[in-house]
Amino acid sequence: MRMDDYRTTLEAQGWCSLSTSVSITQAALSAAVASLAEELGEIVPGRGRRRVEQIVPQETQAAYAGSLSEQVGFAPMPLHTDTAHWTVPCRYMVMACAEPGPKPTPTMLLDSKTVALDARQSAACSTAVFLVRNGRQSFYGSITARDRPFIRFDLGCMEPLSAEGAEVADAISYQQNAEKARRHNWQRGDVLVIDNWRTLHGRGVDDHTAPGRVLLRAMVR
Repeated sequence: MRMDDYRTTLEAQGWCSLSTSVSITQAALSAAVASLAEELGEIVPGRGRRRVEQIVPQETQAAYAGSLSEQVGFAPMPLHTDTAHWTVPCRYMVMACAEPGPKPTPTMLLDSKTVALDARQSAACSTAVFLVRNGRQSFYGSITARDRPFIRFDLGCMEPLSAEGAEVADAISYQQNAEKARRHNWQRGDVLVIDNWRTLHGRGVDDHTAPGRVLLRAMVR
């Protein structure tokens, strides 16, 4: 998996998928994720300072406090920017499927450039204020801004403080963009590279996720 094999697709649509082998071990898959992430930039360690961390759906009471998983549990996870609560969200995410689980749940992807907003909604993306919750480091922000290249969108940690903010957040939701969203149906060994500054992602839309699904993730700045 070399950069020149997928960079064109990544730049064209904001994400791309690759395949390794269904028989690959989790250790080998984790090493492949780390290698690919290092080609894209600097890996930002996740929880427990892990360069490649496991993403496992959990009951709400078992999830990390303040996380989107704590809010949705096994239910579908809405479209969002990963690490939207950071001052600058991670640039890329490299995800891989170590185990799809007994009832595979797709990852939904929405290129923000394909979202159709009217002039008023487009303006609200940069003018409507949201409270971005991050504990003692919470701050105020907007979905977009002229002086930055990324979209910030995660209603799990972002609270609109006006009616226009709530309206534009709804306009960006999966429900309003289902026909534009793309579905990645995971198989063991699959790798997904996401431009996190541009493409929103979520988990499933039709049904709850069954226990046993294990994804690996590396975040890149």
